[in-house]
Amino acid sequence: MRKLQQDQILDSLKMVREAAAEWERLLQANNLSVALQLLVDMSMLLEKVEDFIAVVKGEGTKTAQALDEFQTKLYQIYQTIETSGQADKNAIKLINKWLLNVENDVSYELKPDRIEVVFISSRQSTCDALESAYFAAKNDPDCDALYIPLEIFGKTDMAAQRQFYAKKNIPVVDYNDYDIEAHCPDVVYFDYPYDEFGKDIAKKAGLQFFSEYLRKHCGMLVHIPYFVTSWNDRFFYKKPRNHYDPYKFQSM
Repeated sequence: MRKLQQDQILDSLKMVREAAAEWERLLQANNLSVALQLLVDMSMLLEKVEDFIAVVKGEGTKTAQALDEFQTKLYQIYQTIETSGQADKNAIKLINKWLLNVENDVSYELKPDRIEVVFISSRQSTCDALESAYFAAKNDPDCDALYIPLEIFGKTDMAAQRQFYAKKNIPVVDYNDYDIEAHCPDVVYFDYPYDEFGKDIAKKAGLQFFSEYLRKHCGMLVHIPYFVTSWNDRFFYKKPRNHYDPYKFQSM
């Protein structure tokens, strides 16, 4: 399970906690019909979380068992209100207690044990800069390594890209099929951080592959340069206006 997936589960449980607080307010206002419906909604959300865990981690987890028991308890509360017209005075405390138990199970049983690492190559001629890092990630059993070629300065189509990288034993992902924001990879390696010169990237693949966008939607953004330069080369490089100078250090 990735950290992103664990966070999604915890976010859903946070929604249940917020719904429980609203449920208590509805009971105090004696709005029983809406309160009953909210119990149903909470149970349905817990069921979706349980199904998601089954897909990611498989059946039989302690967390899934706790979620199943939680849903049963909510149904019992529902029956009590429907029959007697009121809930047990300790119902909200019990709901929060059961919810805390599930959250603890998620934190301890469903700890992140996989990472997704994406490699974004700007063009074929410089792809060797990323290769050693890619193969190290690919050979890690706890890592899902994805390689996305852009070929921003050429007109190479995806079929040609696949053929080129197949010779290097690198399966590639079409940049049109990968949503950075949705996947939120743990690490992104790339070789072209020059957003100020990025019109070719924008034209070819869209703004989602700009470094400014990437760093907002990944755990860590790593630049691997495709060239080596000497310290004195900076004096012969004409920087555009407002360009960030990496050699200009400021005291913190």
